[in-house]
Amino acid sequence: MEEGEWRPNKPQDEIFHVPQAQKYCEGKFQSWDPKITTPPGLYLVAWAFSLVTGSCTTSALRALNVSAICIISVQAYDLLRHINRRRHSYEKSTDAEQVPSEYEQQSFWLHAHSALNISLFPPLFFFSGLFYTDVMSTLFTLWSYDTFLKRRPGSLTAVDAWQAVLVGVAALFFRQTNIFWVAVFPAGLAIVSALEQNGVSSKGAPARIIVQTSWNEGSIYNLSVEDASLLG
Repeated sequence: MEEGEWRPNKPQDEIFHVPQAQKYCEGKFQSWDPKITTPPGLYLVAWAFSLVTGSCTTSALRALNVSAICIISVQAYDLLRHINRRRHSYEKSTDAEQVPSEYEQQSFWLHAHSALNISLFPPLFFFSGLFYTDVMSTLFTLWSYDTFLKRRPGSLTAVDAWQAVLVGVAALFFRQTNIFWVAVFPAGLAIVSALEQNGVSSKGAPARIIVQTSWNEGSIYNLSVEDASLLG
């Protein structure tokens, strides 16, 4: 048998994905295994990858997922840094672009460690050694979340809007259930953000005051996880 040809004793998680990807690498886009229920995003990426590397063997396809999880680590770090910079600027009432360098230095190792933990999350990490949809799906979902977070409210351009739409649609090409993460979840965050703009801080206030303020002023009580407790 030639290298890259499918053998029955290969890991069962790849039994459908590798042959389908190799058909795409050969340009047989109309050939589809009816047992596969996921969209063709993974195989399209494999086809594009084969155009660059000239290889579509099982080892090459696995290397594609290994590369993707490395990118996930970098993407997660960038997201964590951006989220914490926004939070710091919100708490200090400063521009997110003017966060002190001391804060950046202190948070670097924490963000890097957290990003590494995300990429080493067992269900994600162990599938990175196989040719499967989880890793690439996670990468595109994080990319979609990144485009949502880094938009500037009130100055959203047509280019930004189309980028968000295209990345979201691309994420759906890997898993149909990504519709929650690229549409429902950002919509919920946008609603919460809009409500918070009209609200006042109730941190540390008694429950009665929190409820009264929320009812009278239309504000919401939305603490960060580390500040939250059963008593508020």
